[in-house]
Amino acid sequence: MVKPCEIDISEFNYDAGRSTETLKIVDLGYQEFAPVGRISFSLVSRFRNVHETFFFLSSTWRDLTTSNSQPFFLPQTRILEITDQVETAYLQSHSVQRYHFLNEQFVFQMRRFFETYLHHLQIQLFRQSTGALEEIPDSIQIDSLGELLKRNSSNDNEAILRVFFGANISESTDLHFIQLLNKLGNAMRHHPYFDEAYTLLGRDGPTLVGIEMRSKDTSHGIFHNHNCKHILMGFQDTTMRILERAKQEFRNN
Repeated sequence: MVKPCEIDISEFNYDAGRSTETLKIVDLGYQEFAPVGRISFSLVSRFRNVHETFFFLSSTWRDLTTSNSQPFFLPQTRILEITDQVETAYLQSHSVQRYHFLNEQFVFQMRRFFETYLHHLQIQLFRQSTGALEEIPDSIQIDSLGELLKRNSSNDNEAILRVFFGANISESTDLHFIQLLNKLGNAMRHHPYFDEAYTLLGRDGPTLVGIEMRSKDTSHGIFHNHNCKHILMGFQDTTMRILERAKQEFRNN
């Protein structure tokens, strides 16, 4: 049995490979998706929703670090009538918990975008190979980022891996970012110690922090400490490279 004080913790900081001063917001349009089709509508909306959450994160971080606002909730149980005053108190309270729940939302939305695109890509590849432009395959072979990361190149999923990770998978920058999103999402859902770092806000801007425990070895943990601007840059850069490879894939076939 391992006590919390005995856990060996190593730190992980994601770096997008460039300064946060170079961050610019990318706004996707339907023309970025190849081939252009009705399924791109939800992808554009999901991409923009990631930015909306990032702006909420930044605003909440500024409120928490520049004011003395306190969480609305106290440890004791309360039963409150729903009034305008109670609603206002809920919406205006900038608690540390709310800030970190926004971080979880940030990660979930990025994962959801890539997993939605993963499904849509398989539908488009199926339609291209069969010529049935209004049909969908009987099954989606790869239904999650976790499943995508487990796959080796084969005749069945070679095109999908090529679009997501490029020709040289072992050296793919995009593979590393997708792995990070998958690890963060799993840790947030399954690891109870992830919340133990939630008293930390980040010093220079919104920061994603949490403790990931290895399922098969609880004596070791990873302290995630990621600047959200770097995460957003990684998300945008990875998306644009994937979409460019998808266009090339469809042009070649």
